[in-house]
Amino acid sequence: MFAVVCFVETNEVELVPSNWLQDNDKRDTCIYWPPFRSMEAISRAIKVRLEPEPTNWKTYAVRVLALCKNYEDGRKKVRRAEETSDLQTEEEEEVVGRGARNIAW
Repeated sequence: MFAVVCFVETNEVELVPSNWLQDNDKRDTCIYWPPFRSMEAISRAIKVRLEPEPTNWKTYAVRVLALCKNYEDGRKKVRRAEETSDLQTEEEEEVVGRGARNIAW
């Protein structure tokens, strides 16, 4: 499982494996981030869900925006989060009634 997160300090959005989250059950939490210098190495670690090493990896405060079952769905949600704050898909959207009608007398 993966999580779309927003870093609190920088407001950047990224997809991370859910095993990098310190607390999966909270919206505001921290994540472990690998010490790799290249984005290629970080991307590879994300894709293979590399197990974090708490003694070597830094932690950052994040807000969890969405949980995803696989990497591809997560990347789509990251792109959507960068464009808008609404990450609900059509299947997840709330069904809202028509509301109260105004009756003109």
